[in-house]
Amino acid sequence: MKSVTDMGVLKKDASEILSKVQPDSIMTQLVRLALPVIASSFMSMAYNFINIIFVGKFGSEAVAAVGSAGFYMNLSWAISSLLTVGVGIKVSHAIGERNLFIARSYVKNGLRAVIMLALVCFALLAMTRQFLIGLIQLNNPVIEKAATDYLLLIGMSIPFLFQNLFFTSVFIGYGDSRSPFRINVVALIINILLDFILIFPVGLGIKGAAIATIISQTIATLLFYRKLNKIEELKPVGAVYQYSFLKDIIKLGISPAIQRISFTAVAIVMARIISDWGATAIAVQKVGVQIEAISYMTAGGFVSALSTISGKAYGAKDYQKQWAAFRRECCLLLNWNCNLCFVDCFFPVFLFSIFLNDADSITMGRSI
Repeated sequence: MKSVTDMGVLKKDASEILSKVQPDSIMTQLVRLALPVIASSFMSMAYNFINIIFVGKFGSEAVAAVGSAGFYMNLSWAISSLLTVGVGIKVSHAIGERNLFIARSYVKNGLRAVIMLALVCFALLAMTRQFLIGLIQLNNPVIEKAATDYLLLIGMSIPFLFQNLFFTSVFIGYGDSRSPFRINVVALIINILLDFILIFPVGLGIKGAAIATIISQTIATLLFYRKLNKIEELKPVGAVYQYSFLKDIIKLGISPAIQRISFTAVAIVMARIISDWGATAIAVQKVGVQIEAISYMTAGGFVSALSTISGKAYGAKDYQKQWAAFRRECCLLLNWNCNLCFVDCFFPVFLFSIFLNDADSITMGRSI
């Protein structure tokens, strides 16, 4: 196998590549890149949001079943960070250096690894689903059975979900945050339509919500592959499989993965404690976690934008620009999270009433 040096460094003029992602100011770059990323993040989270809204028509027990399974879908998303975070950073470094061969090689190595990781996660989830739901101690055989069945079905979307998260990170690292946004919009609209059709007219209940998610995620994956093949700088043609590329990706992804896994694990432990108060308490806690996610999903969008700008600056050895981007990012996030804190504290009834209909659930949600 030829080495990276022997294969040659594929370069393009800086103005041709970076003009796509080089607006007038760092603040403009952050906002322009971050807004589609934030929207994409919300849409990824919206799959579970929408499922909960639809199944909420069946009562708190249905929400508890979907929410309990949702903890483990969140856990799988956290595990995917092992690969999805690092690949975006390394692609941005390679684009900053104008080294397209390296960028393509990171895409090729990361894509194969993320597919293998997704299959392993689904296999483990399928084999241990009863044990995993049992950890929450729902203390209700009907809810446990519904949650177990739902978890198996929704788990089938994991191979597509992982690839979609991977492609989103790659495109953002390249400097294109609009394409993931557009693809996720299409997939979300399909999910909403299928949710309504499969849950109510077809009469599949919460299983219909899982099937709708599988179909919409599959369509998103196909659209991502189609887009990837149109971008010459990223299309992994002529790239090589090399362990060093995968090692670089994993090294950058370990810390975010541990952080996200720990966050999800704490949520599962809390759900186990709360289960003593019944299905209503579990449903309220799950909705509360989703509302809380608004803050860190938004922050994640700005962090992704910062990673792209900072990564390109690092690749180009422009360390002053790196530091300037970091300072502006801190100001943006401080302002945003102060506003969110105000909404959470003063409008809890409105927020919980979006997802839950019964008065007991809304009252309990207001108290937390």
